[in-house]
Amino acid sequence: MDIKEIQTKIDEAEKFIRSDAPQEEKDKKMEEIRSLTKDFENSKEIERAKSMITKNNDDDKKDSEDEDKSSDEGDKKKEDKRSMPEKTFQNKEVRNKITVKPQEEVRSALNAYVHSRGEKRDGVKEVGNEVIVPKDIVYDPKQPVQTQYDLRQFVQNTSVTTASGTYPVQDKVDAVFHTVEELEQNPTLANPTFKSIDYKVATYRGQLPISQEMIDDTDFDVAGLIGQYIQKQILNTTNQAIAEKMKTATPVSLSSKDDITDSIKEILNVKLDPAYMPKIVATSSFIQAVDTLKDKQGHYLLQDNIAQGTGKMLLGLDLVRIPDTLLGKSGDAIAWIGDPRAITFFDRNQNTIRWQDNPTYGQILAGNIRFDTEVTDSEGAFLLTLAGTTTPTPSKA
Repeated sequence: MDIKEIQTKIDEAEKFIRSDAPQEEKDKKMEEIRSLTKDFENSKEIERAKSMITKNNDDDKKDSEDEDKSSDEGDKKKEDKRSMPEKTFQNKEVRNKITVKPQEEVRSALNAYVHSRGEKRDGVKEVGNEVIVPKDIVYDPKQPVQTQYDLRQFVQNTSVTTASGTYPVQDKVDAVFHTVEELEQNPTLANPTFKSIDYKVATYRGQLPISQEMIDDTDFDVAGLIGQYIQKQILNTTNQAIAEKMKTATPVSLSSKDDITDSIKEILNVKLDPAYMPKIVATSSFIQAVDTLKDKQGHYLLQDNIAQGTGKMLLGLDLVRIPDTLLGKSGDAIAWIGDPRAITFFDRNQNTIRWQDNPTYGQILAGNIRFDTEVTDSEGAFLLTLAGTTTPTPSKA
């Protein structure tokens, strides 16, 4: 069974789990997904291994052909023949340098900028008097991230090239085409309507824990430390901004945790348009309440997301857990259910740093990120609050 067939079976199994079939059959299907997912991962590893073997064989063959060609040059080129292995090795080194050169150059240039207090700017991109930190340095997959959630995955993301502007959103389309007899005049069709969403990119500033004193006393990869710190700060800042917009969703109050399942089903079946692809963002206290709920067969409603290998699912929807304090206060059981298009994250794609005066260290690095977050579909999300929880109010900032 190839990768495509395995993926097809996984998709079919996921649809079955979301159906109204008996829970026992769903459990069997989940076991099938686990097995298929394992086969899928094994297949990908095999394909990657084959690809690497093929590439290595091709490189070895090419190097061997180069050596054979040089050995047939004759007595006059015997001295050149002796140097060929060294040249071949040098060529390999050049090819390797070409592969990694861009990122190494950027990292080296960023280190030079920081160590020289902004005097050396060769090889770095600037905006005004600030230096842009590239994404391949900010988002290092090898660096552990303390914040394990990124709400940008649950909203619509769009890149913008200007500090402010208008984002068009098409209204719901109910119009249909009409049948037309041959040679008859075309009927008048309804014009599509749009609503304009104004965005204005804001600049968020903060100090990086890197002082001139630290740089003078130690010798370390400044670029790596900057990327690690900015990555954490970006997540904290963007999560908070998106959460503020989630608080504006249509409120739904629940009298007890026994109402959670019925309320979510009503939202999915009646209140949300079938075209939406909803997801759930819930506080830890809300998940605790859900985690104790069972269906009529005694099975817990909260299930592992087998397809992704991580995370949870509730009634067939992806679910992410966030701290209570992001949507309310400690102990608040709150859940946002909505389509990603309900909120749009406008990314200016500019993470910058610059030296600034500091009363303690003389100078310290400051970091800036630029983005905006706006509600783009007010009908696309709902905010559930459990009894004893006050419906959160978004801040005016």
